[in-house]
Amino acid sequence: MTRTLHSPLRRTTAIAATTAALLVAMATLACTDVTNPPPPPPPPPTVARVVVRPATSTLEVGDQQAFTARVLDIDGNDLEGYSVAWSSTSTQVATVSSTGLVTAIGEGTTSIRASAGGRIGAGVLTVRLAPVATLEVSPPEATLAEGGARVLTAVARDAAGRELTGRAVTWASANPSVATVSPSGLVTAVMPGTAIIQAAVESKVAESRITVTAAAVERVELSQAALNLFEGESRILTAVAKDANGRVLPGRPVEWSSTDPSSVSVDALGRVTAIRAGRAEIVATIDSRSATALITVARAPVASISIAPTSAVVEIGEQRQYRAQLKDALGNVLEGRTVTWSVDYPTASITPGGVLTGVRNGYVTVWATSEGVVAGVGATIVMPEPTTHDLVYHRLSGTGASEIFILQPGAGVAPTRLNAGSVSRSPAPSPDGWRVAFAVSMEVLGTGDRIDDIFAVDRDGRNMQRLTSGAGYDDSPAWSPTGGRIAYHHWETGGRSDIWVMNADGTNPVNLTADLHASGFRRAPAWSRDGTRIAFAQSEYGPEGTTASIWIMNADGSHKRRLTSTLTGFDSAPTWSPDGIHLAFSRYYGVHGDITIIDTNTGATSRLALEGLQVGASWSPDGSLIAFTQSGSGNIYTVRPDGTNLRLRTVDPAWGGGLAPAWITRR
Repeated sequence: MTRTLHSPLRRTTAIAATTAALLVAMATLACTDVTNPPPPPPPPPTVARVVVRPATSTLEVGDQQAFTARVLDIDGNDLEGYSVAWSSTSTQVATVSSTGLVTAIGEGTTSIRASAGGRIGAGVLTVRLAPVATLEVSPPEATLAEGGARVLTAVARDAAGRELTGRAVTWASANPSVATVSPSGLVTAVMPGTAIIQAAVESKVAESRITVTAAAVERVELSQAALNLFEGESRILTAVAKDANGRVLPGRPVEWSSTDPSSVSVDALGRVTAIRAGRAEIVATIDSRSATALITVARAPVASISIAPTSAVVEIGEQRQYRAQLKDALGNVLEGRTVTWSVDYPTASITPGGVLTGVRNGYVTVWATSEGVVAGVGATIVMPEPTTHDLVYHRLSGTGASEIFILQPGAGVAPTRLNAGSVSRSPAPSPDGWRVAFAVSMEVLGTGDRIDDIFAVDRDGRNMQRLTSGAGYDDSPAWSPTGGRIAYHHWETGGRSDIWVMNADGTNPVNLTADLHASGFRRAPAWSRDGTRIAFAQSEYGPEGTTASIWIMNADGSHKRRLTSTLTGFDSAPTWSPDGIHLAFSRYYGVHGDITIIDTNTGATSRLALEGLQVGASWSPDGSLIAFTQSGSGNIYTVRPDGTNLRLRTVDPAWGGGLAPAWITRR
């Protein structure tokens, strides 16, 4: 091994060399130009814009979405290393995290912004409410006592099952008389029953079934505890049911009664009516609880009197019934009051019952007095209008008897009874007035056989003869003015109804209307005064109703012609004028049935508008008067063909009126 040893001299030489080199370097540095240093490194790239994606978006409340931001230079190149700051211009609409995650908070629009390097980019976000997918009402059903209350709640959810708050709820009751509901969902029970409560949010509807049970009635209260009424007055009482807390219980049925219905009545609605002077209690009962009101009835004073007829023309010897209607100050009719009748001049007399009798020509005032109140009407007394013929008719008695009478109009003499039995009706005199044909309807005692046939008898009650005896129903005889023949109505039971003619002794019966349709019901034949024609009435029953008509034909049944036809008039009972040109018959005009006259040549009609319903017209042989029965009163009147000179002929109420009048030659 060789080992080199360094001497001190060599070490010194090395140090000196190093030092020299250092000095040379320092000298060189000292000679360098320090005024031009080297250039610095280039700056980082500048941010030109920030682009946010998506640029626009729509979310529903509660939804989330990630937004992104690109940081770009002027050439559109992405720049790395820049941090992005996120923000929302309306945090009530949406919030955004530091990473760009957006959460929809409330309905509206906001800008989602991203900033980097002094630049800002933004996206527009629209937040809308999530549509309601389901709606629930809690509880779905409940039972409440009458007057009770509870709150219902409605919960709306979206399709994801998230609860949607802040949505407007509309409440409604399908039966508010049973239960009501407030805008906040407070249900109040009104009366027993069932009500469906509905909640609506947007287009969704949910229901809760509410059952209301009845509260017990503790007491009943009436609107008035006492009433003072006059006879005829009425008042309404109301009854209210209340529970133990004094709360009104609506809708409870009330049972009304009177302790004396003959003095005070009450109807189901609580209307109290005073009937006669006295006292009574009105009782209102609800669920076994009652309340009473004391009603005192006083006699109502007479305030006014109206007299009917208001005016009259009365013939000497004619009687006319007057009637007075008494009313109180309220216009209520007063019954059972005493009326005193009087006249101011002896041209007429009047009975305590109000029957006026003409005494001599002149004017008279008829007075009615009651409780100091007086009313009067005028009447004119005239000479009787002479007639050349009497009236024959039948009259029904209260026992059911039907008898024939003959009356001389205007004579003031009671009618005489024709000895034709007590089941006789529809008399028809012969031209000379000596015999009378009539219809009989009766059941034979013992056998039960029916007799519905035509008979004839002399005016003195002798020589009774049965003219028809076949099967069926015969009535409405009409004697030919030329004598020798009688027309009548024959109805086969369950079959045809026709106009027949026979000899005056009942022989040779002939059907004159056999050629007409079987559905027609023909009746009431009437001869023209020359005996050449017969008029009759017909009814036909069809799908549109009953068609009534008046027909005429020759005496042998030929040349039939319909004069009238109506679905509403019920034309019936024709009678000829003496000249054979006109027919008078009864026609119904809705409220009144009046005598109507038709021209058989032209068909023109005129109406005699009289009071009441006129039936059974009969034209007098001289053509001056038409006799008829006023239905309702049952009295016989005469009137001129022009509607004037109306006269009551059955003037005495004791005579009992009459039906089916016909003119008979005076003997």
